[in-house]
Amino acid sequence: MALLWRYRRCLPGVVVVCLSLGCGTTTPPPGRSTGNNLALTPAEDRRAQALAHYATAVSLAMTENATLALPEYRQAFDLDPANSALALWLAEMYRSRRDMTNALAVLDLATQANPTSGEPWVARGLTYRSNDDTTNAIASFQQALKLDPAHFGAVRALTEVYLFANDTNNVVALLDHSFRQKATDVNYWITLGDVHLLVIRQLPSLAPRLDRTRARQCYERALALTPNNPDLLARLGDAYMDENNFKAAADAYAKLIEIRPNIPQLRERLAAIYLKTEQRDKAIALYKELMKRDPLRFEFYNVLGELHEDAKKPAAALDYFEQSLKLNPDQSEVYLAVAELQRRLKQDAAVAQTLAAWKKKFPTDWRIPYFSTFYHNEKKDYAKALAAFADAETLAREAPQEVTLSAQFYFAYGAAYERTGDLDKAALLFGKSIAANPKLANAYNYLGYMWADKGTNLTEALANIQKAVELEPDNGAYQDSLGWVKYKLGKPAEALPALLRAIELLEKDTQREPEDRLEDAVVYDHLAEVQLKLGQTAAAIQTWKRALAIDPGNKDIAAKLQQHSASSP
Repeated sequence: MALLWRYRRCLPGVVVVCLSLGCGTTTPPPGRSTGNNLALTPAEDRRAQALAHYATAVSLAMTENATLALPEYRQAFDLDPANSALALWLAEMYRSRRDMTNALAVLDLATQANPTSGEPWVARGLTYRSNDDTTNAIASFQQALKLDPAHFGAVRALTEVYLFANDTNNVVALLDHSFRQKATDVNYWITLGDVHLLVIRQLPSLAPRLDRTRARQCYERALALTPNNPDLLARLGDAYMDENNFKAAADAYAKLIEIRPNIPQLRERLAAIYLKTEQRDKAIALYKELMKRDPLRFEFYNVLGELHEDAKKPAAALDYFEQSLKLNPDQSEVYLAVAELQRRLKQDAAVAQTLAAWKKKFPTDWRIPYFSTFYHNEKKDYAKALAAFADAETLAREAPQEVTLSAQFYFAYGAAYERTGDLDKAALLFGKSIAANPKLANAYNYLGYMWADKGTNLTEALANIQKAVELEPDNGAYQDSLGWVKYKLGKPAEALPALLRAIELLEKDTQREPEDRLEDAVVYDHLAEVQLKLGQTAAAIQTWKRALAIDPGNKDIAAKLQQHSASSP
């Protein structure tokens, strides 16, 4: 009867022992005598003893404790020093006990028994590093890389040592050398990509000396080896995002969702990319899916509201914002969005209800009266608008957190006073608007035109309008103001080119709303007045006809046309 022992080396705690009884073999192994002689060769005997000590160690570890098992594991290793896995485990155990002497002794034996393996050298380097022996740690990691240039553990560990020593030259050299390897191990390229990111994050000053695309290239090489690796797709998507290559990032995340549909926040990340790349339809579809998966996330409703608002679908946008408020009423900005959409949709009663609910929830929010100013202006109730402006200014001044009212706020405030005929207060507020934003061309123009139209402060009016034109030379309204103030200054010949330029610019602008085009009639009226002043009566009559075609209900223009047509030969 033959008794064959097979001892498979593996990590401690996992031992495979095969006892075959009565195998029926007739050919003895080399060095084994025939007959009933069961004597083992010296090598077999050492392995058998190693196995026995190993089995004892496992038993002690399971029934007693690891400390009692350690000597047995060590004897198993001493009998079989080629068992690299056992050597690494023993070294780790010794390191955890701060027994560096035994840890290094085990690893020295392992390097001798496995002369072509870089693994024991890496463990040796880790041991020296944990003992603050940087010189020997570096030497050990370098030796590991000589034996195995694509050992990702050695690359990472050596990089970390160089970083700790602030040895930037060797960091750059090591990464360059590692990137040139012809490795086919996916873990190597993943680790190398991670190491590149680690270096740039820890030492941003090295960024100019490193190729920032290296991490992404490493991940791409790894993905070529394992095309559907979800961890890699996530890394690669993030790397594309860092490079602002949003399309490639979206492709990577979309593929990842196919493989791992339940990864938390992945859909949100992809949806954010669709928003950033203005892929509105894809973003809407994805946020609707997110909303179904988590119907209580009010943020999704807000994004969908904004997307539908951008898509010129105010009713749908309003519905999403209203649902968001039901889920979370503590959103002042969403009340503002709801009220604004209701105003656009001419839902006057709903606007009043929203403002009341907003005021009840946020009684000191200055934006509530500010918003109501637009509502009152539309109704031409300028007295209420002015009262609301004053209320908003007071609340902003008394707010617990400092509020800086914008140039646009004072511009709108000034316009409200101008509509009531109080030009002095209007001018004061336009001045505040300009002080808050010296590049707000609209404020210069409004102030200058207001004076020009009334025939007052014409020199200052001209200076303000010229500033507006300087800031926006291709604005047709500002060119009209320039021509009109020069006309009022008694310079019709200088006014004519500006007014002709104004009409040219306004006719080119096809993006304006129909109600805005009614203002063009005023520009034609100004041009006709200048033409009349220059003795071009026939041209003025034709210009007034064009003005009346734009605004048929304008009685002033109709009267001028009738008067001068009757007196014209």
